[in-house]
Amino acid sequence: MRRFSLYRRGKVWYAQLFNPETRRYTSGRSTGERSRNSAALVVADWLRDGIPEPWSIHRRPVDEALHVDAILNTIRSSSLTVKDAERVVSALKDQELIETAVIKTGPGSESLIAFLERFWSFDSSPYVREKLVHGHRIGRRHCYDMRVWVRSYWKLFFTERRLSEICRTNLKDFSLWLAESKNLKPKTINNVLAAGTVALKWAHENELIVANPADGLVKFSGKAAKRGVLTDEEIERLFTVPWADERARLGSILAMSTGLRAGEVLALQVRDICQAT
Repeated sequence: MRRFSLYRRGKVWYAQLFNPETRRYTSGRSTGERSRNSAALVVADWLRDGIPEPWSIHRRPVDEALHVDAILNTIRSSSLTVKDAERVVSALKDQELIETAVIKTGPGSESLIAFLERFWSFDSSPYVREKLVHGHRIGRRHCYDMRVWVRSYWKLFFTERRLSEICRTNLKDFSLWLAESKNLKPKTINNVLAAGTVALKWAHENELIVANPADGLVKFSGKAAKRGVLTDEEIERLFTVPWADERARLGSILAMSTGLRAGEVLALQVRDICQAT
């Protein structure tokens, strides 16, 4: 079998190289020449020194180019599954050739916000169920707070982006947006980011996405504002203004007067109240 074949398209000669792996000729490549003899000399140069790469001064060895052609031919001629596609994408990411890709029919095609909403739903989240089954603590309040962060910031920034479309650059831009546009404190930014990064890590570990875009994302640091103690005047002003919920006002007065924590105040029952003697 000849190592290459020449044919003319218009006035320019094109070459097809024979690929021993596929037993077929490759797609045509322009030699840039208008005579057959000159075109043959160009192909001989390719076979000896390598094929010129577009927009590059480097040449790719013919054996390497033919191997890539065989890989592409296999992909095109095979009945690939979603899992196969994810493995191909993962291999390309490992070589740092791509940063993200969307598998149309895979689990990663779900809306990011819909996924996060479901992830932090205490009653239906597989993540919460795993935590509880393994004896780890996770409360309804924590899930509620995370969903608030998702709705207040993640949804505003990422809108309709799909789960598998999110990359590390997106998360970096999001964190800077929180700091510069929303003027949030470092601790608050970290809490907001956790509403998504925890979910993205879980999604990767459970093979919903081929890579964790939050891996290596740097957290924000900064000194928390020092907590002070209300003065008598501030306390008087606080409890004389109208409150939206009288129960919250009474609970706060009780906590201030007795030192009880919020959870302890909420756990109080009528039988716990008795007249001092």
